[in-house]
Amino acid sequence: MHSTERNPHMRNAKEFAGFAAHAEWVDYELVVIPDEATNESLRSEQQFFQESFMSGNNFTGHPHISIARFQAKEILEETLVRWIKNICLLHSGFEIRLNNFSSVPPHTIYLRILDPMPIIHIGNQLKMISSFIESNNCPPLTISSKPHLAIVSGLSEGIYEKAVKEYAQRSFSQCFTVEKLVLLKREGLYDTSRVVSSFRLATTATNQ
Repeated sequence: MHSTERNPHMRNAKEFAGFAAHAEWVDYELVVIPDEATNESLRSEQQFFQESFMSGNNFTGHPHISIARFQAKEILEETLVRWIKNICLLHSGFEIRLNNFSSVPPHTIYLRILDPMPIIHIGNQLKMISSFIESNNCPPLTISSKPHLAIVSGLSEGIYEKAVKEYAQRSFSQCFTVEKLVLLKREGLYDTSRVVSSFRLATTATNQ
């Protein structure tokens, strides 16, 4: 583990503590979902964690990288999907290399992204959506300023302290091509997220 980040946007409840429950608002999240080969490696890491620390209730569901999150009225969904589709068509496919572990004390272990700039750039393009949802009496969009992929989150401090020592010695390297982004939707704080739509990028990156 090469660094410890104090404030990257995380997928657990602490990350979006400012997102208030509201009867009219639905939670949305635009994400990158790794390919199957990468997911296989990620599942192996989660299995290692479970076997090593006897804790399997803190996994982040299907591993993914968050680009942006927002709350909006469901009646706005069709327009938002159309806008996100148009933004994605302005961007070419790109590669993501996951490289070694870092952490957010005292609750999260995650994989670092070597070059997060393509993700950050797309996030910045989404800012135009924020004005639209705010004009409809919804909160502003939240962009992930330090994109990463969480392996496990919501840990107790005791388990975190044990895990962080192990992951300081552990290495990981995996590369995959991003061809599309996925919009997830969650209607309640403890509901399971489901896919609203997927958005193909303009072209596919070429493996180097």
